[in-house]
Amino acid sequence: MLDDKRDCLGSIVLFRRRAGTTRNPVISISGRRTMLHNHARMWFASIWVFTLNLPWQLGAVFFLRHLVDGDPASNTLGWRWGCGLHTKGKTYLARVSNITSYTDNRFDPGGQLAVSAAPVQENAEHPLVPLPAPQILNPGLRFGLAITEEDCSPESLLGDAKPRSVIVMPAVERLSPLPTSQIVREFTLGALLDAASRVEEHFSIGVEQAQTEDWAEALVEWALNTGLNTIVTGYMPVGPAADRFATARDALGNRGIRLLQIRRHYDSVSWPHASKGYFKLKAQIPQLLLRLEIPRRAAGSSRAAG
Repeated sequence: MLDDKRDCLGSIVLFRRRAGTTRNPVISISGRRTMLHNHARMWFASIWVFTLNLPWQLGAVFFLRHLVDGDPASNTLGWRWGCGLHTKGKTYLARVSNITSYTDNRFDPGGQLAVSAAPVQENAEHPLVPLPAPQILNPGLRFGLAITEEDCSPESLLGDAKPRSVIVMPAVERLSPLPTSQIVREFTLGALLDAASRVEEHFSIGVEQAQTEDWAEALVEWALNTGLNTIVTGYMPVGPAADRFATARDALGNRGIRLLQIRRHYDSVSWPHASKGYFKLKAQIPQLLLRLEIPRRAAGSSRAAG
């Protein structure tokens, strides 16, 4: 853990070194790929919002554009939690003692960090809403599979049903109005190509890639050319891919083409418990495993294997 935090702070420097070579808090990106530990992400967000007084939305977008694991849901909620919007009134404040301790005194931001963190305010409410009923795939449908970066294991999504055609729909360029970093683009497109190759092998079927940024046009043209009456993809509640499917739904419906978003069973049974922090969900894990019929490893097996 210690090495991870020291490595990531070697790439993103937010405060003066003990030697005092940096007069003011700055951000410098080294350009090399490394791990950004969750603890350092919280320091980053705290300094961004409470010390530099920058909008949390810009910081969230910065992470989304530069981190290969910048998931639209968890990234956004992480920033909202840190600045006091997700759990109302609860903020995370980066402290000098914490940073020096976990970086082995490599970084000392003494006298530079905010000493208080008043929660950010917003004029909006975000009530909990129930999950929609799961959509069911009838294997008799003339359906095609659309692969996005939201679900790169689509061969396990369909059960015994086989698609007539498969298309890859990248949404990585729509993460932000600002350009997405080359590292994120390469990682995302690489994951999609890997998913496509597994689908090709699993279903013995060719895979094509959308050639236009207009998803409605691309999906309608693909469905008509391949004789589809249904397009299937993984369930996605938020994010750029979800937004683009939402805008394409009407165009598909006008041509008699149905859009199905299939949600996995383990998501359906676990998500209702993810309404108030991790520990509420953690307490339900033993019962969730039983409900999903996933056997817990016997107490002695892990010791024997070790």
